[in-house]
Amino acid sequence: MPNDLPTDFAARTFNLLDFLEGRSRGWGMFQDRSGAVKRRFEIEAEGRWVGNTFELNETFFYDDGQTESRVWRIELTDGSNFTGSCADSIGDATGSLSATEARMDYKFRLKLKDRSIDLDFADRFFPIGNDGVLNRTVVKKFGIRVGDVTAFFYREPLGVRRADPAERAAQFAA
Repeated sequence: MPNDLPTDFAARTFNLLDFLEGRSRGWGMFQDRSGAVKRRFEIEAEGRWVGNTFELNETFFYDDGQTESRVWRIELTDGSNFTGSCADSIGDATGSLSATEARMDYKFRLKLKDRSIDLDFADRFFPIGNDGVLNRTVVKKFGIRVGDVTAFFYREPLGVRRADPAERAAQFAA
């Protein structure tokens, strides 16, 4: 490791739910199994505790103009494990938190233009610096990898005005 890293670098711990509490933004892409980029997106998220449940409201703005929203509800089962669900998940997601990463595995019903397909998602979240998170996801169907999602999240500064979804989708599609 380079000697010019902060002295507390090795001692830093990561908690995904702490990172997601409040507002965050991000951007990402889906690549098929050959590596071709098939879809790009931006994300606006807001997380908060409601009793013992962490709620994460996500809005996705895709490069084709489509907008999609979902609310994840996450409950800790102990200090480092959790379950979660959203309207499009099939059953509960299971996850774990550690000082260096977070993991979440789940089945998801992905809505396409005229149909939907059930996919397996294996999310891995890694801290990047003090205010960033890298999300790498392997997507499978019948145990066969169909693609990967890569997304980067950062904490949104206080006082930043958010666009309404229609305005944001129009900006992103331009």
